[in-house]
Amino acid sequence: MAAKSFEWMQWICLAISAFAVVRATSETPKLEILPLQDKQFQPEDKPFGLTCRGSQENPSLFTELRWISPRGEELKTNDKIVVTPDTGRITLHFLSPKQDDTGVYKCTANFQNSEPKSAEVSVTFYKDITWEECKLQQALVKGRSGERITCKVTASPSPSVSWKKNGKNLNDQRYVIENTHISVKGEVTEEDAGNYEVQAEVEYTGNFDFRTIA
Repeated sequence: MAAKSFEWMQWICLAISAFAVVRATSETPKLEILPLQDKQFQPEDKPFGLTCRGSQENPSLFTELRWISPRGEELKTNDKIVVTPDTGRITLHFLSPKQDDTGVYKCTANFQNSEPKSAEVSVTFYKDITWEECKLQQALVKGRSGERITCKVTASPSPSVSWKKNGKNLNDQRYVIENTHISVKGEVTEEDAGNYEVQAEVEYTGNFDFRTIA
């Protein structure tokens, strides 16, 4: 009986030790960048912020926090960005980012004044979908040939553009379909009347938009 009790106590001690090891591992001090995604896709000209913070319960153990640019330079507040340090964290705000600001941003710090820590995030600033020469009311004149509806879409990366009429894909036997416009083959008839929809999508960024032309 005593031997079994001893074995039971040994098992409990081993279990406690294993739990302590797992807990210690999970609490390894590190820096984390919010939002948590390793890759960020953000439209240019729209304010955006990154926050770097220590993961420990006591953030004051992380000191000398810095943001490093894709060119390896320490970032400081200027007319394009605002860097705000606080206890155990530091925030980087882009006021009006451009595509040229795309790159890998690194956050560095010291843990307990001696152990260096770092984290990084890839940020891509893209040109949002922009509509040009795209009036929401355009007319196809009955009886005329070669009539067109114009709608130019730009973005960076380049968007994929599709056209629909009354919710259905356009018939390429009836229309010449281009990214910037559609043209009616032959003379315009009553069958060409309806609502035309232009859809633009950038798969790389997940950006999507559309316009309806009546």
